[in-house]
Formats: sequence, structure tokens, C-alpha cells
Amino acid sequence: MAGRYGEWCGAASATLIGVMRGARDTAREITQFLGAAGERVQS
Repeated sequence: MAGRYGEWCGAASATLIGVMRGARDTAREITQFLGAAGERVQS
């Protein structure tokens, strides 16, 4: 049942890296959107 370390964490690590990239991109898009919305309000 218990395998080597890399056998169970490899896919999970890859999944976490993928999720973090997506979250970082989404946060960047939200920041840009809110910045643009703030510029429209101030104008």
C-alpha cells in the first residue's frame, strides 16, 4: 500500500502547481479589472 514518496506526491504536486498558476492568473485579471473600474470612477 505504501509506495515511495514520488509515487504519491508527483501527481498531487503537479496539480497544485497547475492550480497555483490558474489562481495567480485569475488574481492578476481581477486586479486589472478593478484598476480599470477605479479609473473610470475617478474620471
